[in-house]
Amino acid sequence: AYPGSSCCNSVMWAPPALAVLGAALPALHQRRARCEARPERVVVVGGGIMGSSSAWALSKRKDKVSSVTLIEPGYAITSSWGETRITRLAYVDPMMIRLMEMSFQLWDEVSKATSTKLLLWTGILDVVPDEVSEDVTKLKNAYNECKLGYEELSHEEVKRRWPVLSCPDNTTWIYQKAAALILAQDAVGACKQAAQQNGASFHDDEAVRIDRQRKVVVLQSGTEVPYDKVVLTSGPWTNKLLKASGLDLLPLVPSVEQFLHLESDVAGGAEAHSADNMPVILQHQPRVREGVLGEGGSKISGVYIHPHVPGGVPGCKIGYHRNGDLMKTDDFIVPDVTPQQLAVLPHRRQEFCSHFVPDTIDPISVGLLTRFAQHHTPVMNLTPSLFGRCMYTNHLYPDEGFVIGNHPTDSNIVIATGFGGEGFKFGAVVGELVADVTTGPAARDPKLRDTVQQALHRFRVGR
Repeated sequence: AYPGSSCCNSVMWAPPALAVLGAALPALHQRRARCEARPERVVVVGGGIMGSSSAWALSKRKDKVSSVTLIEPGYAITSSWGETRITRLAYVDPMMIRLMEMSFQLWDEVSKATSTKLLLWTGILDVVPDEVSEDVTKLKNAYNECKLGYEELSHEEVKRRWPVLSCPDNTTWIYQKAAALILAQDAVGACKQAAQQNGASFHDDEAVRIDRQRKVVVLQSGTEVPYDKVVLTSGPWTNKLLKASGLDLLPLVPSVEQFLHLESDVAGGAEAHSADNMPVILQHQPRVREGVLGEGGSKISGVYIHPHVPGGVPGCKIGYHRNGDLMKTDDFIVPDVTPQQLAVLPHRRQEFCSHFVPDTIDPISVGLLTRFAQHHTPVMNLTPSLFGRCMYTNHLYPDEGFVIGNHPTDSNIVIATGFGGEGFKFGAVVGELVADVTTGPAARDPKLRDTVQQALHRFRVGR
């Protein structure tokens, strides 16, 4: 028998050095557990709504996050600039409705935390041409599943409630009251303010690369910001930063979209077109390339109209969702893609534009927008009083979801991108999704937990 075996009657023996080590093991295990649970330093790159809301969500998780630093480069034209965005429950996908319900609750939370008014409630009218009549059924089914009220209005009823509107033949109009304009710059500012109240810090600088060996984000000024996790919410600049950091590119295609402001052409029309008296209008556009995504065609597009904000920019904002120039430049890097991959996008022009001139007007989009206004809001002056461009970051996955999750080759890099012009309204809940990916799931009601898990699975990177 040998010392310590079951055949030995003596007391268990160990060499003195091992005995000391054995006595120290519990303390070592406790120290290791503390190290593994150490709150992390998180750097968020991108100061738009996704970066600001992510910084706010992370700043609330003080048991898991020791510091939040937001890098905001301050580009003039981004996906988050401008006066208003649409928030709505009007989706044909029940999961998106549930996410939007969560987002409404979070917008209310940040509004109260910062004493900032963010929403102007308007209701929404979905205008569905007969060519896509299946969208009426999908919309009704989603509303019924989520127990939401809605109204299918006759053309006469639309005209009675909103005299400034006109209903072309062969269209169906569905009204849902839970829709609003969100004041875009106020929303970004409120999320930043709430994050700062929770201890987040800011750098007004541009991130040029992530040094993954030294675990620092290198800024244009030469400043280095250490991190444990990096959250990239850098929109159309995402692939530029991934390339500079030695990371695989994502299937992202930026586009620059056109919007106009059209003013009323009749006395007292500004009030009639205001958010107090007119709903948001959302057109369902027939698919451009049938069969690209199977039955149902390419991704959605169509015209939208924001009612006038009293005291704000003159006129109604009208734009064409996903019809602008596709961009491929040194800043807006696109990986090699085939025409078949690109065809999932509904943009009519599939060629790339190699230069970005934000102060020009797109005559093709303007023609489409003014024709829509002429048939649906005929008392508007069709000469734009203002025009502008907005950046979209589109993805080439064959679905309508977003792109949120860890980068496939570095789990310390969290991505939130590919919102394709649909993301702003979800900004507050996207921050929560990003925080879950970064720190682990938060405690939630089981129904909300299931919705978040479903969303993160559907939005995963590399799907």
